[in-house]
Amino acid sequence: RVLLSLHAAGELPLERLVEVFSAAPARFLGIDAEYGDIAVGKPLHAVLVNAAGHSPIGEDDLFSLAKNNCFLGTALAGEIEAVFLKDRHYPFV
Repeated sequence: RVLLSLHAAGELPLERLVEVFSAAPARFLGIDAEYGDIAVGKPLHAVLVNAAGHSPIGEDDLFSLAKNNCFLGTALAGEIEAVFLKDRHYPFV
């Protein structure tokens, strides 16, 4: 959500945002042959994000046992709408 906020502020180009969320992690992990892009015939592994949504980060949003985070209380862009894994769709509630 920090990167979405940087994009919304005009500090991160859309092309770089997409690269950082897709191909770059797959390449780093060495799984770019299977993941990192959308193509016909490949299973879809994606997160649908409402980039216009803004909400503050609270302790309940942190999955770590450590609750110290410099973004607590900060309203950041982006709210997850759904997750797609292969042939399944999981609405995020």
